Amino acid sequence: MKVSNLIKQQTEQILIKQPKTRDCDRKLCYCYWYYNVDKLEYPHFKEWFLSDNCNYESTSRYRRKLQEQNPDLRGEKYNERMKREEEIRIAAINNEL
Repeated sequence: MKVSNLIKQQTEQILIKQPKTRDCDRKLCYCYWYYNVDKLEYPHFKEWFLSDNCNYESTSRYRRKLQEQNPDLRGEKYNERMKREEEIRIAAINNEL
Protein backbone atom coordinates (compact mmCIF):
# COMPACT_ATOMS: atom_id res chain seq x y z
CA MET A 1 0.00 0.00 0.00
CA LYS A 2 1.28 3.46 -0.87
CA VAL A 3 2.23 5.71 2.02
CA SER A 4 -0.36 8.32 1.02
CA ASN A 5 -3.16 5.73 1.00
CA LEU A 6 -2.05 4.45 4.38
CA ILE A 7 -2.06 7.96 5.89
CA LYS A 8 -5.49 8.66 4.40
CA GLN A 9 -6.90 5.37 5.69
CA GLN A 10 -5.50 5.86 9.19
CA THR A 11 -6.69 9.47 9.29
CA GLU A 12 -10.21 8.41 8.34
CA GLN A 13 -10.27 5.75 11.06
CA ILE A 14 -9.18 8.28 13.67
CA LEU A 15 -11.86 10.77 12.56
CA ILE A 16 -14.48 8.02 12.90
CA LYS A 17 -13.29 6.67 16.26
CA GLN A 18 -12.28 9.99 17.86
CA PRO A 19 -14.85 12.72 17.01
CA LYS A 20 -12.91 15.32 19.04
CA THR A 21 -10.18 15.18 16.37
CA ARG A 22 -12.55 16.52 13.70
CA ASP A 23 -12.07 20.13 14.83
CA CYS A 24 -8.42 20.09 15.85
CA ASP A 25 -5.42 19.11 13.73
CA ARG A 26 -3.23 18.94 16.82
CA LYS A 27 -5.47 16.31 18.40
CA LEU A 28 -5.69 14.47 15.10
CA CYS A 29 -1.93 14.38 14.67
CA TYR A 30 -1.43 13.37 18.28
CA CYS A 31 -3.78 10.40 17.79
CA TYR A 32 -2.15 9.53 14.47
CA TRP A 33 1.31 9.57 16.01
CA TYR A 34 0.14 7.79 19.15
CA TYR A 35 -1.41 4.90 17.23
CA ASN A 36 1.63 4.54 15.00
CA VAL A 37 4.24 4.89 17.72
CA ASP A 38 2.45 2.16 19.63
CA LYS A 39 3.31 -0.18 16.75
CA LEU A 40 6.96 0.79 16.66
CA GLU A 41 9.83 -0.03 18.90
CA TYR A 42 11.28 3.07 20.51
CA PRO A 43 14.66 2.92 18.69
CA HIS A 44 12.79 3.19 15.38
CA PHE A 45 10.65 6.14 16.48
CA LYS A 46 13.08 8.81 15.32
CA GLU A 47 13.39 7.20 11.90
CA TRP A 48 9.61 6.97 11.58
CA PHE A 49 9.06 10.49 12.94
CA LEU A 50 11.41 11.97 10.33
CA SER A 51 9.92 9.95 7.47
CA ASP A 52 7.05 10.86 5.14
CA ASN A 53 4.79 8.58 7.18
CA CYS A 54 4.76 11.15 9.96
CA ASN A 55 3.75 14.35 8.19
CA TYR A 56 1.53 16.89 9.96
CA GLU A 57 0.61 18.57 6.68
CA SER A 58 -0.44 15.30 5.06
CA THR A 59 -2.64 14.34 7.98
CA SER A 60 -4.27 17.78 7.99
CA ARG A 61 -4.75 17.75 4.21
CA TYR A 62 -6.37 14.30 4.30
CA ARG A 63 -8.65 15.42 7.14
CA ARG A 64 -9.91 18.33 5.07
CA LYS A 65 -10.39 16.16 1.98
CA LEU A 66 -12.17 13.40 3.92
CA GLN A 67 -14.48 15.94 5.57
CA GLU A 68 -15.25 17.48 2.19
CA GLN A 69 -16.19 14.06 0.79
CA ASN A 70 -17.99 12.82 3.91
CA PRO A 71 -19.99 15.44 5.84
CA ASP A 72 -20.49 12.98 8.73
CA LEU A 73 -16.79 13.43 9.56
CA ARG A 74 -17.13 17.20 10.00
CA GLY A 75 -16.80 18.63 13.47
CA GLU A 76 -19.04 20.86 15.53
CA LYS A 77 -17.11 24.00 14.60
CA TYR A 78 -18.03 23.47 10.94
CA ASN A 79 -21.73 23.23 11.81
CA GLU A 80 -21.47 26.36 13.96
CA ARG A 81 -19.80 28.28 11.12
CA MET A 82 -22.48 27.21 8.63
CA LYS A 83 -25.26 28.24 11.04
CA ARG A 84 -23.59 31.62 11.62
CA GLU A 85 -23.11 32.09 7.87
CA GLU A 86 -26.82 31.53 7.29
CA GLU A 87 -27.71 34.03 10.03
CA ILE A 88 -25.44 36.65 8.45
CA ARG A 89 -26.88 35.95 5.00
CA ILE A 90 -30.45 36.42 6.28
CA ALA A 91 -29.48 39.61 8.13
CA ALA A 92 -27.83 40.98 4.98
CA ILE A 93 -30.89 40.22 2.85
CA ASN A 94 -33.22 41.83 5.39
CA ASN A 95 -31.14 45.00 5.49
CA GLU A 96 -31.02 45.28 1.71
CA LEU A 97 -34.80 45.01 1.22
